[in-house]
Amino acid sequence: MKNKLNRFLALLLLSCMLLGTIPVSAASAQEIVIDSKEDWMAFAENARTDAYSAGLTVTLAADIDLTGEKAVSIPIFCGTFQGNNHTISGVKFTTDADHQGLFRVVAKEGKILNLQVEAVLEETDKVSQSGVVVGVNHGLVEGCKAFGSLFAYTDIGGIAGINEETGVIRDSSSSATVQGTYKIGGIAGTN
Repeated sequence: MKNKLNRFLALLLLSCMLLGTIPVSAASAQEIVIDSKEDWMAFAENARTDAYSAGLTVTLAADIDLTGEKAVSIPIFCGTFQGNNHTISGVKFTTDADHQGLFRVVAKEGKILNLQVEAVLEETDKVSQSGVVVGVNHGLVEGCKAFGSLFAYTDIGGIAGINEETGVIRDSSSSATVQGTYKIGGIAGTN
């Protein structure tokens, strides 16, 4: 009996030591804090599926400059992103795929709050459904500001390219230049 107790205590001690080496931002799978370019790039890499961000709360703790980085967009986001009025700048969309935005698609349960984004999409007639903050919004975008310039084909908006039926955009503004052929708007290309 004493051997079993000693083994259990040794296992418990080992578990505590291992958990103590995990960074705080990774210790909770349901909440992460981003305060560097490296943190953002790791977040973008992990957020390739909706399962990663479901129920996730992301807090931006500093301004982030992504100048020179590629693949900075979040493909799909289902959680809550709290920008704390910080700015993500230097975003350059470098693909001809549709749904361009810092967040390409925000799901119905997704929320993007209090975030400022500066982005550029250079002139192309191949890209549709693009916004500085969100390409296609099914969720909530609130308290966001967009800066920069987007030149694309259709469904181009300062905040969102398309704001779907379930999507809500409120208390947000854009001073981005948006140009295209069809369905262009200061806040949303199509609402």
